[in-house]
Amino acid sequence: MYSLDRLLHHFHIFRPRRKPTGFEALVVNYTISQVATGMLGIFGVLFIYELGHDLMSGLILVLGFFGLQRLAVGLMIPLAAKGITKIGYRWMMLVGLVSLAIKAFLLMQVTVNNLWLLMVILILGAMAIAGYYLGYHGIFLDDNDDDKIGEQMGLITMAGRMALIISPILAGWLIDNYGFSIMFGVAMSLLIVSLGPLFLMPHHKHNDQEFDFKKAIKLTKRSRFSKSVFWWHFENAIQAFYWPIFLFLILGSHIKFGIIASLVMIINSVAVYSSGKIYDKRPLKRGYLMATGLVSISYVLRFLSLNLACVVGADSLNRLVSPFWWMKIRRKALIAGEKVGAMVFAAAWEWLVTAGYLGGLLIGFVILKLSDGQWLWLAVPAIVGVVMGAKHVEN
Repeated sequence: MYSLDRLLHHFHIFRPRRKPTGFEALVVNYTISQVATGMLGIFGVLFIYELGHDLMSGLILVLGFFGLQRLAVGLMIPLAAKGITKIGYRWMMLVGLVSLAIKAFLLMQVTVNNLWLLMVILILGAMAIAGYYLGYHGIFLDDNDDDKIGEQMGLITMAGRMALIISPILAGWLIDNYGFSIMFGVAMSLLIVSLGPLFLMPHHKHNDQEFDFKKAIKLTKRSRFSKSVFWWHFENAIQAFYWPIFLFLILGSHIKFGIIASLVMIINSVAVYSSGKIYDKRPLKRGYLMATGLVSISYVLRFLSLNLACVVGADSLNRLVSPFWWMKIRRKALIAGEKVGAMVFAAAWEWLVTAGYLGGLLIGFVILKLSDGQWLWLAVPAIVGVVMGAKHVEN
């Protein structure tokens, strides 16, 4: 009679012959965690917004919560970078994901009567961003194939987008049937599961990185790199914080919101991977100008939408063409990161992302406040971000 080991010996598929590389483990971890962060991201924005009693009070809460969270991220970046030099990438990512899981748990407790909890939650959110994404960039830059950096960034981003196909419809269904608390609980469980792949990869000496604060600051002042990344995330602030609210106001239902978000992510995930492969081979100068123009047009169409058909069409156009605009910025930034070191790059990147988000959040709120909630005016800062990002990206 065969023992179990001898039986499995004949079926190699059940017996992994090697540990996954850092990149492979990162793809699996990122995919699982993105299902959770997809719930906590767009539906987290809606949750904070819905704590307000009207449009402007909800927008004030969104501005205050996410603005302060991003300021805290900026302050925590040096601490997270120093932490990586002591405990390594995977352990700092664990700190980030556990912080995010605790954040999800505390969000389950929030009501209009204990809004003070949001201050604790935003600190945990900042720890999650600083810890996870510094480790994420570090592992990616150390373990990627330099000749396929665009393709591999496209692959891991596509994997994340594929996860985001699941999370909006799942979150919308959970919220409409069971409430926000159950959705936060499911997200918390997924975050804990996502930790596993990080400890299956070989134990690289990822903690031998040195963090040079002055070099990181200097990189943020590098003209084309810093300006293109800043303006991309200035635009992305409109996408991440204001577009979900507008879309929800049009649809009036969490499950409808989730279905639309899931459908457009199918388009977006394929476009992300395709754009990464293309930019590895050629710069697409004319094609890049075309993509920039189409993304700008899509923002006008988005905020002109008044019904389901218009929303789906405009959002689909944006999700299809936007990766062909921002992937060039992303790829050029990663190439710059390989020259200066993972920790220096990751810190500079997150500082620039923080600056862009803060700028977009503030300008978006001021525009809605002064225009008395005329959403079409939000197309202006979005288009400015798109055009300026394209202007400063290196060819």
